[in-house]
Amino acid sequence: MSKVVLISCSKLKRKYPCEAKFLYDASSLFKKSLAYALTIAEDVFILSSKHGLVSLDEVIEPYEETLNDKSADELSAWGKKVANQLSGRFDLRDTEFTILAGQKYYLPLRPHLTKMRLPLIGLPMGQRLAKLNALVDSNDQHDDQESMCVRLHRLFNDMPRYTRDTIGDIGFDSGVYIVFEDGERYNGMDRVVRVGTHRSDGRLRRRLEDHFNRKNKDGSIFRKNIGKAILNKNCNPYLDVWSLNTSKPEIIANLGNRYNPALQKKVEERVTEYMCEHFSFVCFPVETKTERLRLEEGIISTLNRAVDFTASTEWRGRYSPEHEIVNSGMWLKQGLDGIPLTESEFASIANRCTGNALHFNK
Repeated sequence: MSKVVLISCSKLKRKYPCEAKFLYDASSLFKKSLAYALTIAEDVFILSSKHGLVSLDEVIEPYEETLNDKSADELSAWGKKVANQLSGRFDLRDTEFTILAGQKYYLPLRPHLTKMRLPLIGLPMGQRLAKLNALVDSNDQHDDQESMCVRLHRLFNDMPRYTRDTIGDIGFDSGVYIVFEDGERYNGMDRVVRVGTHRSDGRLRRRLEDHFNRKNKDGSIFRKNIGKAILNKNCNPYLDVWSLNTSKPEIIANLGNRYNPALQKKVEERVTEYMCEHFSFVCFPVETKTERLRLEEGIISTLNRAVDFTASTEWRGRYSPEHEIVNSGMWLKQGLDGIPLTESEFASIANRCTGNALHFNK
């Protein structure tokens, strides 16, 4: 007997067209439903209030339609539509359908699907997530499969490390860099605390110099965020000034006596000292801007989505005034909610990290 899982869509959606499995993933309930569904069946689909049956990889646009506003006749018509879509793919008499959804979704399907499992039946919205957590925890089908977060860490931890003094030893000009911070551990390995790249081709080493050796926080958001955490930890009111782009004369003029060049220099020195003492990094080559930005986002999002990817209680980033940094455990704010890596993208990164691509020079 075939097994199929049907997951309801969610009100929370991304604001741009993308694959359905990513469109709704701002919803914790949807993400947990999908995680559980993929452990019990290979055939998983989404029940869309607008489109009916949607495959995970189908690209659709965001929409506002909901089943809650539909009449009984409209719900019946929606159920017939979904049943017809399913019958084009499966033998409805010999398929077991597990439906992870509320009654607005499964009741219209009951006349058409004779073999239904409803793990969430009767549960109010607030209890469905807890039920799914219990189902995922009790399902051992994926116990031996490493998460992509673990595989990324294993891959990056096995690579040669660089520091501020060895930036010139990097054997390629364009790529993505992965930063580690002492004291931060993940699954017995050094934990990634930042992922970065550069927009202009050929600027990898220069970008790393911006972070580690050039004492100008306005040329490095990494440096600026470290300084923010240092100042915020000490409740230093200069945090407001440090957060501005003080490389612009008009901003300095508007600040008047609030701008303190001596203090700013002192903080820059402290940031450099901290970064040189506590950070190391690895790099892998990526020649084109488009691919660099995509792989940077994919790695960041993949790490951020892993439930066990957390900072230690002593991590310095916990003093940051930026909630994205505190919550993610990484010294960055962009890309956290991006599209995670695909298996093919991971394979591409692994090849770049371990293959001959490491030795190219532009």
